[in-house]
Amino acid sequence: MSIFSDRIRQLRLDLKKTQPQVCSEIGFENISSPQVLNNYEKGNRTPNIETIVNMASYYNVSTDYLLGKSDHKNAINANIRDRLGLSDAAIKFLENIYRTKKDNSLTRALNDLVVMDNGNTLINIAKYLYYRLRKDSNASFVLEYNGESSTYPLGFDIASNIDSTVDYTVVGFIDEERLKKITLFEIMSGVESLYKKLKNEVK
Repeated sequence: MSIFSDRIRQLRLDLKKTQPQVCSEIGFENISSPQVLNNYEKGNRTPNIETIVNMASYYNVSTDYLLGKSDHKNAINANIRDRLGLSDAAIKFLENIYRTKKDNSLTRALNDLVVMDNGNTLINIAKYLYYRLRKDSNASFVLEYNGESSTYPLGFDIASNIDSTVDYTVVGFIDEERLKKITLFEIMSGVESLYKKLKNEVK
């Protein structure tokens, strides 16, 4: 079966609709009977442009998605993915929460973690979640730079990421378990610091 066939079948199943239901609702003469739709879903019949456009409209997806040119169901999500790297599932999750309640705690927390905390706590959460997936995750090193100490995995390209005009020192190496504890402490400290900032704003 073609990508088009696979996707129109899966879209119909996702909606929990039968072929007769789709045919009666879509109101398009090229898909006038369940047999015709069945042939499209099995790849026994090649759709023309008009059919593709109508099916994309019915399923609320882009024609690029139906034809396999994009893995995003609509152009808006594709644009967000290109700019932010979010999946359709992540976009839908955030949209549903925001649509349900504009002033929700998750959206506020995400904005505040980025704006008030400069994204440091989010970065530490990501570091904690994905560090162990790295091939070189069994060790890391501590780097003193600009008066602060930071932890980096082995293989980190210092020359490309650190300003060469500023002195830096490799303080020492730490194992994975110690890194996890340090990162968890940094996450908790970041959240506590943000909480205090928000608490002061409310006063």
